[in-house]
Amino acid sequence: MGQPASRLKLMDSKCLHPTAPTDEAWQYIDPSTDDWEKAWALKCRAATLDEVAAERASWPSAPANLVLDGATLPPSLMAAGFVGTYVRGTEWSQEQRKEVHRQIHSSPCWRQIENPCLWLCRAPDGGWVAQGENAVSTAAGFLRWRDAHALYPCVADDAAAENGGSTQPNALLYHEDRARAWVAAPPELRLRVAAPEALDAARARLPMPPLAIRLSGASLPAGMSSADAPSSDAPTDFNGVYALESGHVNHSAAWRRVVGPTGEEERERGEKSLWIVRGRNGGWVGQRDTQLSQDKGTLQLAATVGATPCEPAAGVVWQLFARAKWHAVPSMVCEAVDVSELGAAADDAVAAQQAQAQAQQAEQKAHSHEHHHEARPAGDGPHEHAHGGGGCCEHGHAEHAQHEHAHQEHAHHEHADAQPID
Repeated sequence: MGQPASRLKLMDSKCLHPTAPTDEAWQYIDPSTDDWEKAWALKCRAATLDEVAAERASWPSAPANLVLDGATLPPSLMAAGFVGTYVRGTEWSQEQRKEVHRQIHSSPCWRQIENPCLWLCRAPDGGWVAQGENAVSTAAGFLRWRDAHALYPCVADDAAAENGGSTQPNALLYHEDRARAWVAAPPELRLRVAAPEALDAARARLPMPPLAIRLSGASLPAGMSSADAPSSDAPTDFNGVYALESGHVNHSAAWRRVVGPTGEEERERGEKSLWIVRGRNGGWVGQRDTQLSQDKGTLQLAATVGATPCEPAAGVVWQLFARAKWHAVPSMVCEAVDVSELGAAADDAVAAQQAQAQAQQAEQKAHSHEHHHEARPAGDGPHEHAHGGGGCCEHGHAEHAQHEHAHQEHAHHEHADAQPID
C-alpha cells in the first residue's frame, strides 16, 4: 500500500475514486503472458449495504482445526516443522475478561499443537503464510499459499464452497533456506480441515519433557575468546546440566542451568542464569535470564522440528553468536540425562514435570469433552520469552531468518517475480 505496485490498476489520474466514470480500461496481469492486459468489461461500482451484508453472510465459518500432512519436508528446513495439527488461535481480551479468537489482518489464525510458536496467518499481500510467532502479522514466513482468492488457507474438499478453501492444488510453496528460493511443495502436502479426534491424537503424542538435560561441547570456535561475544558479560560457555522449570516459556518446556561446566551448583536463579527455551520462531535458543522475553540469545538450534532441544534435525547443529554472526558448533551435544545429575535441584525438576503432566492431562480431558474450546495460552504465565539476537543488540538468524515475500508486484508496466527478502 502506498507504492506503485499492484496486480490490478486503472491508469486514469482524473478519477477521484475507482467508481468514477472513465474512458480507460482496468488492467490486470495475464498469467499466460506475464504482462498487463486490458479488461474493458471490468467495472467498479458502489456496493449497497445489503450487498455487503449478503456477502459476509455467505462466508462459511472458519475451521476450528486444521492439519498439514500428506508429505514431509527435509528436516533441516525451517519449513519442515510446520507439518502438524493446528487449532484456532486465541488471545486474552482484557476488555471482555476471557479468551477470544485472535484476528490477524482481520482474519482468523491457527496455532500448532506440536510446536506452539508456529502459526498459520493471513499475510499482508492477501494470501496466507506459515510463520513463527515472532513474525506474526508480517510478510515473513517459511510456507505460503499463492491463492489469494481462498477465504481460508485449507484445501477445498469436494464441496468446495463449504470450507472456503483453495481450489488451486499447486498453491503451496516452501522456502528452501540454502538456495534462498521459493519451491513448490510436494502435491501430497495439503492443509486441510481436521476432525476433532485429530487434536486428541496430536496431544496424546506429545512427549513429556526430560527432567534434566546436559549441554557439552558448547564452546566458541578456535581462535575466538569471550571478548568476541556480543558484550563483555555475555556468557559463551553454556555447558552444564539444566533442570526442567515449572510453567512454560513461549508455550513450551524450559530448562535452567543448575550445574555449571565444572560441577558448581547454580540452584538459585539470578540475572546471569542460563536457560534453554523455545524461541519465538519455533527453534530452540540459549539465553541469559535478562534476555528472557526478548528476541535475543547467544545460542541457537535453528530448526522447527523436534519436541525437545535433545532432538536436533538431521543436518542441523547448534550455533553460537560471536563477531556479529552465528558460528556452527558441530561438537555441541544436548542430551537427556538422569535426574541425579541435577543434585539439589532434582526435587524441583520432579515437581515441575508432575505439574506439566497434570496440566497436559487436564487439557486433553477438556478437549475430549469440548473440542471447540482452546485453553488460555500457556505463554500468559510468568516466564514467557522470545529469541533471536544476542548480547546488547538485536540480530536475526543469519542462515535461517524468516523470509519476507509477496505475490508478483507490478509497478506500472514493470513487475518482478516474488522473491524472499532476508
